[in-house]
Amino acid sequence: MANDPKNTANPSNYVQRLADAREANRKEQEDLQRRLAQLQEEEAWLTNKIQAGPTAEAPQEAAGEQRLHGSTRAPAESEMAKASGAVPKPRQTKRAKAAKKAAQSKPPAKKTAAPKKQSTAKKATAKKPAEPPVRQLVLDLLNRKPGEPHTAREVFNELGKEHPRRVTSVQLVRNHLEGLWKKKDIDKTTQKGSAMYSALVPAPEAPSGAEADQASETASKVPAGV
Repeated sequence: MANDPKNTANPSNYVQRLADAREANRKEQEDLQRRLAQLQEEEAWLTNKIQAGPTAEAPQEAAGEQRLHGSTRAPAESEMAKASGAVPKPRQTKRAKAAKKAAQSKPPAKKTAAPKKQSTAKKATAKKPAEPPVRQLVLDLLNRKPGEPHTAREVFNELGKEHPRRVTSVQLVRNHLEGLWKKKDIDKTTQKGSAMYSALVPAPEAPSGAEADQASETASKVPAGV
């Protein structure tokens, strides 16, 4: 405030304004104190009357209480009463009564049934089948060529052609490949520093007991020199 050019131009006026503001503040405090004292007196008077209970002087005391709180409501209420009593209610003529009675006696209008929606609208609002998750798309792609290793980029390139909106990055495909490998759903090898992923190759079925005996018998019949 000391650097304000308006204040430094005429410091005496600035000090006078501060003094006037302080004086106004003090007067307002005095008014509030007087009002507080008046309210405390009213509170004490009301407390005494409550403790004393109802007496024969209650109507007069009520009038005094009204004078304490002011009678600003009385004129307004009287004016409202005059205004409400000055306007008489309109009388209904015989024709108006007959028209009202006829309107009440008429049956309510029937609601027209809404037209049924066409089958084309139902087809349009039919839910589309849920698409498989990206993880399943990656696994299905590897299962097409079991045993053939693929890098994450190769899988991304092939799936990007079929599902460009869903397969958006190589890192997304790599994350799914690593998740499948950790769950032992696919195989993973390393070739020249690059991770290669391939579908699991089913193990050959072991021969049954009869087939194993026949194979061993055939092998025993073969001459040793052959």
